[in-house]
Amino acid sequence: MLRDFSICHDDFSLKPPDGILKDHTFTWLGFVQYLHVTTGLPHHSKSPRVVLIHKQFALGPAADMTRLPKNYKLGNIMFGNYERDEEDCGLTLAQTKMGAKFGVGNSLALIKLLRPVKSPVPRDFDTEKMAKRSLKMFTHKECKKQRMRSKLGSEGVTHVLCSSGCGIRPGAPIISHALEGTFQLMGIAVGGAACTRRSMRNRINKELPLFIDVYPYVNWIINFISAQILPRPYPETEYMRARRKQQSGWRARTFVVGDNCFKSLKKQSQTAFFYNENFEVNADPPGKLNVIMKFSAGIECTIVCVRLLLPNRLVTPIVHGVGGYNITVVFSTEWFPYTFYFSLGLNGRNTTQKDFLKWIGERKPGFW
Repeated sequence: MLRDFSICHDDFSLKPPDGILKDHTFTWLGFVQYLHVTTGLPHHSKSPRVVLIHKQFALGPAADMTRLPKNYKLGNIMFGNYERDEEDCGLTLAQTKMGAKFGVGNSLALIKLLRPVKSPVPRDFDTEKMAKRSLKMFTHKECKKQRMRSKLGSEGVTHVLCSSGCGIRPGAPIISHALEGTFQLMGIAVGGAACTRRSMRNRINKELPLFIDVYPYVNWIINFISAQILPRPYPETEYMRARRKQQSGWRARTFVVGDNCFKSLKKQSQTAFFYNENFEVNADPPGKLNVIMKFSAGIECTIVCVRLLLPNRLVTPIVHGVGGYNITVVFSTEWFPYTFYFSLGLNGRNTTQKDFLKWIGERKPGFW
C-alpha cells in the first residue's frame, strides 16, 4: 500500500459506480501530456496515466516516460480538472527516476513535480475523461495459461498482474479500497488490447491487460521520497547506524549472536575468545525462572560474538548489545529441567578509537 506521508486521501464513502466519473472524484489520478517540440500542442492520442502518491511525486510506467513519440517531449502532469501553467515544465529524462534493478520495459518511473498541482492561471483545454471499471484479477497460473493459449508469450508473467477488461491506458492504476478508507495501489497498467465489438462480454479476452506489480518497488519508492524530505539520520556517525542488527541462529544446541560468529574460521581466529563460564541452575522448590544476565567487557573491548549453550532448542534466548561492550542475556527456563547447566562464551576485539571516544562518557562502576 502506498500512502501519502502527509495527505492519505482516505475516504470511507467514496464508492462511485463504473463509468465516466465526475470531476475531482479521484484527485490523485492524472495523465502526462506529450507536447510537440515545435508547436507545443499535446499529442492527439497518447497520454499515459500517473498516480499521485505524494504531494510532490507521481508514479507511472517507465517505458512511457523514456520512450517518447517522435518529435515530442514530456509536458505537464494533469490531475483531474485542475488548472496548469501557460508554459510547460519541460521535464528531462534526468528528472525521471528509475530503479536500477529492473528493466525499463517492465518498470515504474517516479516523477518529481516541479511546480504546484494547482495554480491560479487560465484553464487549458483537454478532452481527457476519468472513468472507473471493476475488474477481475487472475492468478499467475491463469494468466500464464491464457497468454500461452493466445501465443502471446508467458515470460515474466510471475512479476506482473493480470486482469479482465480491455482498452486500458498505460499508467492506469489498479486499486482496492480498504475498509479503513485507504486506497491501496496494487499495479500500474502497461497497456492492453483495444476493445472490440464483443470484448466487453463476461469472458476472458485473448490478450489480458498487464499491470506492473508495485509491491517489489515499495521500499525503493519510500526510500527515495523520504530522502527528499526527511533529514538523514545519525549525523554524529557519518549518517550510518552505530550498531546494526546482528545475525543470530542455532548451531546444534548453541545459540549464537553476532555477525562474526557466522564468518569463516580464519576470520573468527582474528578475534579473542576472552570469556567462558559454566552455570548451574537448581530450582528448589521446583519452578520456572526467567534468567537475566548482564555482562560488561569494558570500553576497551568490543563484544563481537556470543555463544550460549542450552539444554535444548525449545527456548529462544534474547541477546542485546552485541557490537558494543555491554550485553544482556534473557531467556526462560519453561522448557528446561528443574536442574540444568548452561554455558556462555564471548569473543571480542580491540575497540576502535572512534567507538572509544564515544563510549568514554558512559564509563561508570560496574560498566567499564
